[in-house]
Amino acid sequence: MTCTTHTIAIIGVAVICFGASPLLVQGDADDVALEEEAAPSADTDDIKVTLLGDTEYTFQADLDDADGDVAVWRLLFGVDLDFPLAGQDQFRLSLTNEYSEYDFSGDMSSLSTVDTSLQLAYTHVIDREWSVLGFGGVTFSGEADADWDDAVTLQGGVAGRWAWNENASLVAGIAVTSRIEDDIFVLPYIRFDWQIDDRLHLAAGVDDGLVLTYAIDEAGVWTADISAGLEYRRFRLDDDQPGRLTDGVLQDSRIPIIAGVSYAPNANVTLRGYVGAVLWQEYEFYDSSGDEIMDDNTDPALMLGLNFRWSF
Repeated sequence: MTCTTHTIAIIGVAVICFGASPLLVQGDADDVALEEEAAPSADTDDIKVTLLGDTEYTFQADLDDADGDVAVWRLLFGVDLDFPLAGQDQFRLSLTNEYSEYDFSGDMSSLSTVDTSLQLAYTHVIDREWSVLGFGGVTFSGEADADWDDAVTLQGGVAGRWAWNENASLVAGIAVTSRIEDDIFVLPYIRFDWQIDDRLHLAAGVDDGLVLTYAIDEAGVWTADISAGLEYRRFRLDDDQPGRLTDGVLQDSRIPIIAGVSYAPNANVTLRGYVGAVLWQEYEFYDSSGDEIMDDNTDPALMLGLNFRWSF
């Protein structure tokens, strides 16, 4: 899902508002240009609604130390509401919910988690070259029965975008988030977008890693992409977990490399399928005080996914 996303929930909102991809992704990934030239909209009073969906399955991978293996299935749905303001300014409200099912076998118990995020962002377009953004939000990450106040994190930050020509732009800023049983995390945010030619686009940043996109046909109905990046998730466990894992924490970190093909029959609808491999993955378990209990890595694993984006 590369939403990236999930490295810091708010980053997804910041990237979308500047025109990069969140999904899939993840992102994220899927949207590239801040209304690249900040041209006026024909219907400036209309609220734009975008529905997002993603499903992904990572096949079984053996654990290095523990006896057993793990497979992961995820399902994400989201909605973005864009409210046009004076000039080219914009306010965005984003609500996403990602369900993850970790199917452990052997020594470890399977578990299911949810990651529900509400994010707000305000974009101010200064001119065709410069834009600034402020953003903030709240996220619940944990098993469904985890204590709400122990599974909630807050995010916020600011960023600026400089487009020195119509084909290249740089976004720089800072994001801050609280973390479950961990210190506050301050993340410098950098993203570079380059439209190399009419068909080839390169993006690099902390949101969805490195993404290379190629338009297969001149109209851009069919596109192909390849990407690689770091995904990070941290969840509060509930009180049904055994021993020191009661009300503990699961941290899931991984690096996938993904190849995808997208079909966009018009500017409002995109359907994308992808296949990839998780080259590195680590699971870390902590007790309710944040002290590490164990960590384990897995062998590389195959992954498949499908996502859509529909705006109206």
